[in-house]
This record gives sequence, structure tokens and C-alpha cells, in this order.
Amino acid sequence: MKNTIDWISRISENGEAPLSAFTDKIAAISAVSPGAFGGYRGLIPLRLFLSNIGITVVPSQIAINDGFNAFKEDGSLKSEHHQKLLGKAVESLLKTKIHTT
Repeated sequence: MKNTIDWISRISENGEAPLSAFTDKIAAISAVSPGAFGGYRGLIPLRLFLSNIGITVVPSQIAINDGFNAFKEDGSLKSEHHQKLLGKAVESLLKTKIHTT
């Protein structure tokens, strides 16, 4: 992810400023991991990094543990708790988008 952001942030041939691709962007972050913390530890530096390049990161986030077993065959989450957390993050993202436009 960091490498992708580095490439996107390069100055383009049309003279855009560095990081202009991230101006006025809003993000919700999440992680899935087979471990007990579900990638939570990675969300902390990700939030900080995205904020530092000008992206508004919504407060709600989700870290899903036991990632190999967290999803049903159709791709939906098995856990009702995880479904609620994901819904809260998406709702927060949509509300933030509405208030900033």
C-alpha cells in the first residue's frame, strides 16, 4: 500500500503538486488477519500516515481476527458483531462525505 501511495503522490507531467491526488479525500480503514488482533496494530500507523498526507480518516474502523474463518462462502461476514462494526464504519464514511461536500 505504501508503494502505491508513493507512486500516486509523484508529480505528474501536467504539473500537479505532490499529494494532490489525495486532496479532499475521505477514507475508512479496516484490516483482516488470521491473528487474534485482526490487523489492528497496522491500522494505527495507517491512520497516522493517511492523515499526514491530507486524507480525512473517519473514526470508526474494523479489525477482523481469524480471517481465514471470518467469511461465508458468499463473501459476507459470519460474525454479526463484525457486520455491525463494518456498517458503522461505512455509515461514518458516508456521513463524513455528506458533511464535507
